[in-house]
Amino acid sequence: MRPLRPATHRALPFATLAKLGDSIAEVAEDGRVELEALLDLASELGVGCERLLAAIPHTEIELVADEAIRFEVCVGGCQEWGALEVAEHLLDVREQRSDDGGTLFDVVPRACLDKCQGAAAVILATADGRAVIDKATPSKIDEALEEL
Repeated sequence: MRPLRPATHRALPFATLAKLGDSIAEVAEDGRVELEALLDLASELGVGCERLLAAIPHTEIELVADEAIRFEVCVGGCQEWGALEVAEHLLDVREQRSDDGGTLFDVVPRACLDKCQGAAAVILATADGRAVIDKATPSKIDEALEEL
């Protein structure tokens, strides 16, 4: 069920997602792709890596995720409520933490988290459990990161 509030963003067209998915398939190995390979591909293609994340659920490729902390981001319908902006912010924060030697986390794209009323939906998963961040924004993500 879609949220009862108006969309705030435009979703990527399926044709764009399919084309990006084909590009991801070229750098994937055994049906898996590392985030670093996606970042390199994004740079090569001249697109934001969040766009590649949005394409992954439309492929049979899995993004390698092995950190203890994971942000699962709905990159399906939630695109219309800012999910790609949230994914971009997560990737930026992750890069900054990597540069600073801080605790890393994975950003995992999902086609749907079944939390449409709270779009953009993000699930924060840690060893302690899972928490939903509904109506996710970069500032809500920062608040969640501060609590970790």
